[in-house]
Amino acid sequence: MQEQYRPEEIESKVQLHWDEKRTFEVTEDESKEKYLLPVYASLSFWSTTHGPRT
Repeated sequence: MQEQYRPEEIESKVQLHWDEKRTFEVTEDESKEKYLLPVYASLSFWSTTHGPRT
């Protein structure tokens, strides 16, 4: 294992792999019902992500 993560050493390879495999490509299937999946984050998450609450 590396001592330190160096993104420049791997990210271009990973991006190419994702592009070749079309990993993040989606297609809509009109025959399926649409749904919404709510995702909740704790207050501490929002406080640290978007600055302290005042």
